[in-house]
Amino acid sequence: MVENQLKELEQWQWLFLAEPRLLRLEDETSLFTDDVMDFWRPNYEAYPMVDGKFSNEQYIRFFAEVWNDYANTNWSYFLQI
Repeated sequence: MVENQLKELEQWQWLFLAEPRLLRLEDETSLFTDDVMDFWRPNYEAYPMVDGKFSNEQYIRFFAEVWNDYANTNWSYFLQI
């Protein structure tokens, strides 16, 4: 059993190299916040109120805002790839 686990780990070891081929974490970040009333529970209600379609639209909008900010801030990094 231990041998099987070691063999399984060996096939994934390339993920944890100093220069991995799949993903490299960098220090650059981006963020976006906004006050969105897509999910809330008023004090007078027993259950929360949810607007699922609006919530999904907000997740998409947030992702677009973050991506645009990240790309604009770090565009030189993308040109190096």
